Amino acid sequence: MLDPYEAEIRLWLAAQPALPTVAIIRRLMEMAPATFSEKNTRRIQIIIKGWRAEITREIIMDGRWSAILPTWPSASAEGQVDEVARPIAGNIAL
Repeated sequence: MLDPYEAEIRLWLAAQPALPTVAIIRRLMEMAPATFSEKNTRRIQIIIKGWRAEITREIIMDGRWSAILPTWPSASAEGQVDEVARPIAGNIAL
């Protein structure tokens, strides 16, 4: 059912990763009202959930997640080498 539209849906998800499935279903109903209806909602949600899981696995397994995260300069890079935070385990300072 989604095979002819898979490439386009994946482009939507690449451009807007947080795009709700409901918005995708609405777009599909506008594109092909004879093919998609409210009856297909749960099936489409399950398929898209699987695709999102694939994308997440690729990001995590390829190590790309570390490139996506924002980074901050270390304290030593800012010249604050005199004071280093001590690790804390729960409420006990080590």
